[in-house]
Amino acid sequence: MARNVSEKDFLQCLSRILFECGHIKKGEKVLFTTQFSQDLALDSLDTLEIIKDMEDEYHVDLSMVSQDQIHSVNDFYNVFKNNMFTPEKRMQNLYHRGKSRSALYAKNRETKKYAMALCKRQYNG
Repeated sequence: MARNVSEKDFLQCLSRILFECGHIKKGEKVLFTTQFSQDLALDSLDTLEIIKDMEDEYHVDLSMVSQDQIHSVNDFYNVFKNNMFTPEKRMQNLYHRGKSRSALYAKNRETKKYAMALCKRQYNG
């Protein structure tokens, strides 16, 4: 479930993911001024991998975000913070993007119930 993420927690998690993926060395600092392409030598696929790992870590959906918006750690934090959804908001987002009924289901029971309610409203008028 999405939660408020402090700047410190965000940097720690991002640093851990970058280290695990081999993009930084142990003990190397990642700051908000760090540029993905210039300082970390990340290409677009690397950046996408980092975004997906952060989505998985915090259970958020950043699929509506363009990679062109993310050049630095600060850009990523702002995009991340502004696009954190509760499960209900995520289901509404999927619903309004025209996803199929099966795409609305989630592992979480409450979210699944909410998705079913949205589908019933759609099909029952």
